[in-house]
Amino acid sequence: YLRSCGDPRALAVEILKDGDATRDNVIRAFRRHLGQAQAGDVALFHYSGHGARWSSAAAFREFYTDGKDEGLVCFDSRRPGGYDLADKELAVLIQEVAARGVHLAVTLDCCHSGSGTRNADAFRGLRSRVTHEVFDERPLETYLDGHFARQKELGLPLSIPAGRHILLAACERTQQAKETPDNRGVFTATLLEVVQKSGGALSYAEIFVRCRAAVRTRADDQLPQFETYGHFDAWSGFLGRAGGRAARRYSVAFEKGEWRADCGAIHGVPTDPERRAELTLYPEDGAGGEAGTASLLQVGAQRSVLQLDFAAAPDARFSATLSSLPVAPQWVWAEPGSVQQVTLLRALEADASIGLSLTDVAEAARYAVKRQDARLVVTEQGSSDVIQAVQFDAAAPGAAMPPLLSLLEQLAQWERSLSLANPASQLDASLIDFVCTELPPDGRSGEALDHPGPEVVLESVNQGAHGSEVHAKLRARNRSGQMLHIMLVYFSPDYGVQVLRNDPVPSGDAWVTLYGDGPDDYFWVDDDEVESIDRFKLIASTERVDGFLLEQQDLARGQTRSGTRTLGGARKIGRKVKGEEWLTRDLAVRTVRRLDELSAADWVSPNGRITVKGHPSVTASISLGAPPSASRGVASGLPFAPAF
Repeated sequence: YLRSCGDPRALAVEILKDGDATRDNVIRAFRRHLGQAQAGDVALFHYSGHGARWSSAAAFREFYTDGKDEGLVCFDSRRPGGYDLADKELAVLIQEVAARGVHLAVTLDCCHSGSGTRNADAFRGLRSRVTHEVFDERPLETYLDGHFARQKELGLPLSIPAGRHILLAACERTQQAKETPDNRGVFTATLLEVVQKSGGALSYAEIFVRCRAAVRTRADDQLPQFETYGHFDAWSGFLGRAGGRAARRYSVAFEKGEWRADCGAIHGVPTDPERRAELTLYPEDGAGGEAGTASLLQVGAQRSVLQLDFAAAPDARFSATLSSLPVAPQWVWAEPGSVQQVTLLRALEADASIGLSLTDVAEAARYAVKRQDARLVVTEQGSSDVIQAVQFDAAAPGAAMPPLLSLLEQLAQWERSLSLANPASQLDASLIDFVCTELPPDGRSGEALDHPGPEVVLESVNQGAHGSEVHAKLRARNRSGQMLHIMLVYFSPDYGVQVLRNDPVPSGDAWVTLYGDGPDDYFWVDDDEVESIDRFKLIASTERVDGFLLEQQDLARGQTRSGTRTLGGARKIGRKVKGEEWLTRDLAVRTVRRLDELSAADWVSPNGRITVKGHPSVTASISLGAPPSASRGVASGLPFAPAF
């Protein structure tokens, strides 16, 4: 692939295979070969082989509390006196090359876990690129010719460098990388497929999300993990080539003693504490080039706090792009090669802010765009139910894109808001209580029952041909020791988002009812369904979150759109809240109709089988020619035999 990319005279490749790939040879080639690279050059280190864990020197415990090295198994690693090429050693080698201003990419197609657990992939003929873990502690002086031991001897603090580079790893740290029966790495094969199909004109960020989607369809429990270090720009082109879509710009200003950016988790900024997000800053007026870089100290739901890596006056203002890798976007599928796919792809590439990408792999997508006569219909993948449609004229396909993008943007925004989470939060989630309190039916005695979630099942009893209303309250309690702002957000099945409550709640043992006080507050099931699911998210924050920025109206399912980009779409994000410490709690309320009290109208008996309307998984073979008026069974969602 590299030889096909351009002038072969500009390419210098060093390959070590099998017996040549000893630990010393790999280190020597890294330093002598890649070490020739100068500023403006592109350097690539690719490894395909086994990965394994080794008990690390005790001195590294302050960096990695699990006490493990994650290393590359060289040809002689497991011979007497041999060692893997540990991640700490690879970091030093990378720093030596990256320090010259080189565009450095590292691809590792190997396992980073010693787990020998068999999973579904084992039955598909896939093998893990892993070998046995070594539990003997490795001496500090054996790391890269005593590099770290010399630091200790000189009285210097032990430090593991992070040279500017991008890592393209086959899987996450706790996962196994797979290879096919013909010894091809699933990740390497997928990476080549992605870049070859695009002609290489993709950014690393785009390759990341496409590889993740493709690998997920080929191997279970393997997700490629890309990581940037030293402010490497994830939106730069693959191996120095021209990149694809441009990154979205955000505003940065100095407010109340801190630098803040109007981007947060809802825009795709990672909240993983192990992946600190980074920004590249530019003068707001567009004059000049890059002003510098910044790290995000605190990622809020909608705004974030920064630490600039350069000196700037407090009255300066900047625009910024996310230089580290974003979270994966929502995937959309359209029929490959169709006019709607080509047109939609161009539209998505022209607007990177939507958070959507197109895929040829149908199974990887959440939503599908299909052509039906003079309409483009949007469905959930695997479902025939139309969410909405837009008018489509094959002679002018571009005219359908604004309303289609508006619709897809609302779906993506709904998904992002629903998945909003902050694993790096300093708030103690155990001190924020969030429950669904089921109340006794009207006119009946009994005590209220608390359901802590994250999933609650309420039972609606038939009253004639209709299900009963189920009354319940959603309540919260703040025992954090400080005032918190509590917001309750409702996510409707029609992709609407509504803030039901947004108030400060003092710390204490008192419960606050967020929903369920009003006479019209209840849960129910439509007459033609057997269950409904209502999703809620509680956001607890040290500062008030502007909830209206999350809100969006329900979609009118099945309707056909036309008109401008803003018609029926999600609200555009404007000014955001201050950076805050925050966390989220999720609760899904599933209201089900009791099957033992369904009326005869709810039963259908075609061809000697009995089913419940809207619930095709509940079936039973019968010999009667007509549906029974009363039958009993176990409402487990599995086939059951009614007693007549």
